[in-house]
Amino acid sequence: MIERPPARAWVLVLTGMATYGVIAYVDPVWARWRRVDRWLPRPVYRAGFLLAAGTHVYKAGIASGICAEAGRPKGERRAWTAQTLALGFPSLRLLRGAQHH
Repeated sequence: MIERPPARAWVLVLTGMATYGVIAYVDPVWARWRRVDRWLPRPVYRAGFLLAAGTHVYKAGIASGICAEAGRPKGERRAWTAQTLALGFPSLRLLRGAQHH
């Protein structure tokens, strides 16, 4: 059975990742953001966003592997993988906790 993190995790992670991506890749938003942060160059923001997104992909792979090793049904495995792709550690932490119960 899949467990869902609290709604605040969904809001914070998805809003944060979307905002980060928009700041890093949308020219008019970047121009406005430069008024707030004048020190870090745009490539640093882009690299940081790609690293964060890659971390979510990596953690989704871990979730898929945990589910496969535990013999969870394919639909449940897909659900955990998709949720972890979207949320990262809040979802993976729940999955790891469920493995120990």
